[in-house]
Amino acid sequence: DLKKYLSRFDFISVRENSGINILHDVGIDNACVVPDPTMLLTKEAYEKFVIGNSRNYKYNFVYMLHGKLNDISDIIDYLHQKGESTEISANEGIEEWLSNIYYAEHIITNSFHGIVFSIIFQRPFTAVLIDGSGMNDRIITLLDKFELSDRIYRNNKEISEKAIDWKQTEYKLKEYRDVGIKYISEILKYHKK
Repeated sequence: DLKKYLSRFDFISVRENSGINILHDVGIDNACVVPDPTMLLTKEAYEKFVIGNSRNYKYNFVYMLHGKLNDISDIIDYLHQKGESTEISANEGIEEWLSNIYYAEHIITNSFHGIVFSIIFQRPFTAVLIDGSGMNDRIITLLDKFELSDRIYRNNKEISEKAIDWKQTEYKLKEYRDVGIKYISEILKYHKK
């Protein structure tokens, strides 16, 4: 059934390598990995939504989806032992969420988009994988693409404090953004025929 319906599409794109494998398994071979749409805009486009920083102190921003805050209690303990402040995401609007990432010294998250915006805003981050989740491959694919797999938190290890080469990361982001824009252009050209 999956192949029957997907075969009707002229173009199919996914955000992770496992998506390609799933499609291959059902006989769909024309799919490709493209960047998430949020990555098609520049840092400057998103900075318009960032609100002023009301904090006069440095902080680590913790953004954990699916109630997984307990999974990182050791990280929070580690940060507190170092005397570092943590801000934990609450129910907030997009402007506050973007601002929390933009001004943070470090982001700790299991969210794909939390990592995306850490990369866009060039903020150091730690990626926390969710045990048994199919969503992990989206994060792993992204980190592999940017050669940032060392940002994945492994249990009982300290947070990576290795500096990220933001110049190299920005170059890779531009390249990846170009892949997405080219893909959309090809779709538009195809449908103008």
